Amino acid sequence: MMDGWFGDLITWAGAFFVFGSFWFFIVATAIFGWLVFLTEKESNFLASVVLLGTIWIVTSVNGFSIIYDPVTALKWASAYLLAGVVWSFVKWFTFLFGKRDELRAHKESYIKRFAPALQADGTLAPDDVDDFIKYLNDQRYSATKSAMSNRASSPEDLIPGVADNVKDLTRWVAWWPFSVTWTLLNDALRKLVRSIVRICEGMYQRMSKAMFSNEI
Repeated sequence: MMDGWFGDLITWAGAFFVFGSFWFFIVATAIFGWLVFLTEKESNFLASVVLLGTIWIVTSVNGFSIIYDPVTALKWASAYLLAGVVWSFVKWFTFLFGKRDELRAHKESYIKRFAPALQADGTLAPDDVDDFIKYLNDQRYSATKSAMSNRASSPEDLIPGVADNVKDLTRWVAWWPFSVTWTLLNDALRKLVRSIVRICEGMYQRMSKAMFSNEI
């Protein structure tokens, strides 16, 4: 069965590149980029309309219809959702990794500022946990992607939960091709910019010192 799917994919991709005109590639790229933008902005309804409309036009031109070949459509839908589930675990892992680093950074700042007594394993003493939670609320730390979520009141509120992030998990499964594209482009761009800043760090600092040399 997998050989049949792979063969269908190769055939479709070959036809796409052989018969696709210049303007076809331009339009397809524009639609794909628009869908990336819509899904990242969580405009799921409009993204669904654009995607379904595009699929309807493409399948109409190619003579394929889900009414006449529902088995093939079901196979492709199953493969699509399976890939989405795999991608959701990748995104969830990176999200948790980022939130953990964010919490660690806040903890280090809290320790430097208030110098609380730490336990042998490096964790805060129970008496300091409530104050740390209040500090995190003041810093707008959130266990979700949005900083506008409810304020934390217990240590459990500091840990990302599925129930609070189900909207993003659903989006990662349903729109995984566009999420993959945005993640790759966004991460690559940020790394490039950060590398440039590190390279120019010395010049930035010299400009700063020169500008304030006669002021302080």
